Amino acid sequence: MRTIAKKANTTLGNIYNYFENKEALLDAVIGDIPEKINAMIEKHREFPVGAFTKDNYLAIIGDILPEVFPLDLLMSKGIVILLEGCEGTKYTAQRDRLLKLFSEHLAEHLRLPHDNNLSAAMLTGTIAAFLSIAKSNKSLEERKQDLYDYIVTLAFGLPDLTNP
Repeated sequence: MRTIAKKANTTLGNIYNYFENKEALLDAVIGDIPEKINAMIEKHREFPVGAFTKDNYLAIIGDILPEVFPLDLLMSKGIVILLEGCEGTKYTAQRDRLLKLFSEHLAEHLRLPHDNNLSAAMLTGTIAAFLSIAKSNKSLEERKQDLYDYIVTLAFGLPDLTNP
């Protein structure tokens, strides 16, 4: 709570005037974000992993992405706090469950067992990239574009830069 007060340029007493404890503060900031993220993951999982080729997926990703990955939600401060600042609260278990779901889904895309280290490593890299984008000083629209570009790159890999 001290760190939160310092970052908010206020006193610890001021924070406690409004919030009984860290969990009450997180309730106000995070709210129903875990449920929204869970719904997002489940909606994404409705699309069969092998249903699209690279070409037809690239043709429709601009239409699918905002529906399946609500970029405004993903770029919210509540998501960043859920990922980084919920230790020791009820949100820790929710965060860990969501990360496990996402790791399992990455494994499905890679056609690997759910407990595979590669999907766990990719999840770690994806969360680091996501946090870097979400916490940048760019505008919301620029951050949404960066996240979109990252998701496309994650899905399709880097282009062959050796061919002119």
